[in-house]
Amino acid sequence: MGLFGRKLVDAVQWDEEPGVLALRWRTEGAAIRDGATLTVREGQHAMLLSEGVVAEQFGPGAYRLATGELPLLAALAEGGLAGALAGGIPTEVLFFTMRRLIDRRWGTPQPVAVRDADFGTLRLRAFGRYSYAIADGLRFLERVLGGLDRFSVDDLEPQLRAAVATALAARLGGGGVAFLDMAANQAKLSADLAADLAPAFAAIGLVLHDFHVESLSVPESVQAAIDARAAAAGTPASSDDVLATIEKLHRLLQAGALTEAEFTARKTALLARMG
Repeated sequence: MGLFGRKLVDAVQWDEEPGVLALRWRTEGAAIRDGATLTVREGQHAMLLSEGVVAEQFGPGAYRLATGELPLLAALAEGGLAGALAGGIPTEVLFFTMRRLIDRRWGTPQPVAVRDADFGTLRLRAFGRYSYAIADGLRFLERVLGGLDRFSVDDLEPQLRAAVATALAARLGGGGVAFLDMAANQAKLSADLAADLAPAFAAIGLVLHDFHVESLSVPESVQAAIDARAAAAGTPASSDDVLATIEKLHRLLQAGALTEAEFTARKTALLARMG
């Protein structure tokens, strides 16, 4: 036992738990021994805190938490606390995983109202995937973790999904791109949204590695109205217009926004308009 009856720990390390982004290392009834070993594994980052202030940061490697080797602990000893250190170092250790969190799913909990260049106001649903990682542990501590003992992927998910929904509404709300064109070119929409979202992720210490829009859709009733308006737009239609529209629909089919049956039905209706 140490000076104050606490167990002194000789080794500090974090065996990562699935889904945990950050952990405040604690051992019930124990303190860190002066000279203890700190092990930071590959894909991790660690911080030494004193009275809530970050004093040291550590990348992957093995370190000695000793008064003669770290400025914070040396300062404590010089301040007359050398005797107190026999009862354990008065610091905290935070661990962060810096690994990429892949295959995270996002979706619109409610349809997003957008002004469509061809059909007026539409209510769209969108779904996709993204991946991210902690890039700045200090900012993540300040903006997200705070005084919490741990923070998980599930804890962060609502905040990230809200950021995605906001970016999606802002990007689509201008109505500058027709729904058919937008859905047929999901790669560009994905890249645009990734650029829009990068600052929001960086603001809380994250880096957005990739972002993908996998599906864009409107309610069946709205889709029926779109079809009806297209059919009533004029007959006969020019072969160039019909073929261009069929080409857009085929891209939607390939992107997964239309089923084979929906594509066939709309193609048949368009061909009938050619007279």
